[in-house]
Amino acid sequence: MDWRTQAPPQVRDDYDMLLRDGVDAAAKILAESDSFAPFMLVIERTGRKSFRELAQARANGSEQTVTGALEIGTDRGILRARATVFDVTVSAPFTGSAIKAVLEHRDGPAVDVLVPYTATPDDLRIDFNAADGAVGTPQLWA
Repeated sequence: MDWRTQAPPQVRDDYDMLLRDGVDAAAKILAESDSFAPFMLVIERTGRKSFRELAQARANGSEQTVTGALEIGTDRGILRARATVFDVTVSAPFTGSAIKAVLEHRDGPAVDVLVPYTATPDDLRIDFNAADGAVGTPQLWA
């Protein structure tokens, strides 16, 4: 992705960590269930990391609505980066189930990443090699 060559090292490092940790957290949930409710991983300016989740009943709605429900009013000032992670079904650039990470950073572009997965009662396969990323639309630091 072209954004990587333009982004400062801190942005690349934060996004790599958020994507890895987001996919790992989704995988743990998917190992026990056939889907997961959206959640958010955040990195504060101080480097402190935390996990936010919604009750399943509040996890329905558009991505923007869910992201708003996971936000705290002071996020714009205290956060350095965040990833909102969704369980989605896509028809392009591949077909099937995917973990979608919507990455945002105060010092870089927003990036959306789709990581395909297949789940059966006996197995969960996450295909990082087929991941697809694109510049997204910033919400918090628009």
